[in-house]
Amino acid sequence: MAISVCDVHINNNQKDTTIYGSANFPVACYEDNMQLMNVPLHWHDEYEYIYATKGIVTVYVNTEQMELNVGDSIFINSECLHGVKSVTSEDSTLRSLVILPKLISGSADSIFFQRIVVPLELGNAPSYILLNNDSKWQKDIADSMLTAWNSITTESYDFENEARYHISKAMRIMVDHISETNCRKSNDILLNRIKLSIAYIENHFHEDICNQDLLQLLDCSESVLLRSFKQVVGISPMQFLMNHRIQKAAEMLLTTKLKSCDIAVSCGFHDFSYFTKIFKRNVGVTPIEYRNSNTQ
Repeated sequence: MAISVCDVHINNNQKDTTIYGSANFPVACYEDNMQLMNVPLHWHDEYEYIYATKGIVTVYVNTEQMELNVGDSIFINSECLHGVKSVTSEDSTLRSLVILPKLISGSADSIFFQRIVVPLELGNAPSYILLNNDSKWQKDIADSMLTAWNSITTESYDFENEARYHISKAMRIMVDHISETNCRKSNDILLNRIKLSIAYIENHFHEDICNQDLLQLLDCSESVLLRSFKQVVGISPMQFLMNHRIQKAAEMLLTTKLKSCDIAVSCGFHDFSYFTKIFKRNVGVTPIEYRNSNTQ
């Protein structure tokens, strides 16, 4: 299996609907430079393991923000909202595995399901586990996961069995040491609130949206909305809306032949001069300069 291309497909509930690996071997390996791309907030049924290989990688999980230095890694539990980006102007690269639990467990009657998967599905299971090389068990997890990654990406002899063995080994070590971690269980109410907000913004970004629209959707106070969004996403809902509009505009500049003024309107900007100003503030160049430089 070759290294997969990071291509997140998010539905209206912010769930990533990408099929990872294949039906009979549901695991995918990635190697990405986060200076060239960001992974938006999303969630999926799979586990995810991320290992920083260069620079500093920022990982968001639910209400937490962590920086991974070279050699640091993180395990993200299934159904947890997360995203990844770089925080420096230098290359920030990572290797990751996205693993459907059934790769490890097989059937629900298996001992693998009982000893590895079940502990990660309990109500007190952590949303993520941050790992480094300070202790042997954490280093053993990284070694096993990277061995699996190398085996899959190079398609070594019998790589499916070898990878499954090393992933299962890493997961069992992690489960055995859950009590030693200080990671917190996610706040489901908070996360559902944010998932609904983000989904609404991404489906209606071309319309006039204000905080009041989100308040009616979530049935909460404005202070709760702003605090929740800031806690999880790091910015306000309206800042997220503006960033999403600029992101969509940038995509359309490269993938369509529409005029810049028409793209501005389709992305919710009714004043072209304001659109140009905000686009340059976020991207560093004007829309026309962005299209010309990337087309060339």
